[in-house]
Amino acid sequence: MMKMERLKFFLMVFCLFVAGAGCSDDDDEPVVLTPEKTTVTLSGEGDSQTVGVSCNGKWTAVSSAEWCKVTAEAAGVVISAEENATGAELKADVTLACGEVKAVIKVIQEVAAEPLNKVFAATTQRWYFDFNGFEGAYKTAYEASKEGLVKEGWGESGNVLKEMSLTQGAIAFLIHDEDMKGMGAPEENYVYNGTLLLTIEAVEGSKDQIAFKGIKADPEATEDYGEYWYGEDWGCAEFRDFVNTLMVQNYTITADNVAAPKVLTFTGVTDTGSVFKLKLPE
Repeated sequence: MMKMERLKFFLMVFCLFVAGAGCSDDDDEPVVLTPEKTTVTLSGEGDSQTVGVSCNGKWTAVSSAEWCKVTAEAAGVVISAEENATGAELKADVTLACGEVKAVIKVIQEVAAEPLNKVFAATTQRWYFDFNGFEGAYKTAYEASKEGLVKEGWGESGNVLKEMSLTQGAIAFLIHDEDMKGMGAPEENYVYNGTLLLTIEAVEGSKDQIAFKGIKADPEATEDYGEYWYGEDWGCAEFRDFVNTLMVQNYTITADNVAAPKVLTFTGVTDTGSVFKLKLPE
């Protein structure tokens, strides 16, 4: 009889234990399930963020959309997505659960931005060459161009490339005859403005490569010194070689700020040691 009473007692205790078991590690402690934030924004280019989770028990994470991937880790829930090429903003809910207690994280993925090379290929802005930003073969060609332009002059100072800029389909340059300028000659006697035509193309299948093609003087330009300085007949050979050097290979293009770039860096694809930079005026 005594053994039967003990058995009943142990069965009762066991049933109470099973009935009281739940998500919380402490039966007397209420379940706490708190993500460190309840909204997440992922970039359209593909992104991954970890949201810390505070919980006093075992928890799970489930996404409401296939594009939104979730992984539960010790540090929290990892929310990720590949590039959003749908053309529209995407939304999903990530539901955290510990027993009957739940918390929801709202997820938004932005539309993938147009690749930088395509944006630049269609640029309407005027970008100026940074003469201090040449490296490798471009620096060598630029230094030779400076010397060649000086020799083309008739005085001690010679001609100086003051600026060179790039817009959609054209390179413009400004050369001063420093000796004429020093003599106090009118501006029209020492200022040479030239234009060269070219095509800017985004390299197909890439997101960051640019090609320049078809460089030539504008055959229809009037009062333009593009042909004079770049042409085979009258031009400066070193200046022509410098411009041509900038056209001989494709470039990997990077920006100081993709959303609103002020400086673009062009690195040679085949000659990665050759670099030049374009800047917007400050």
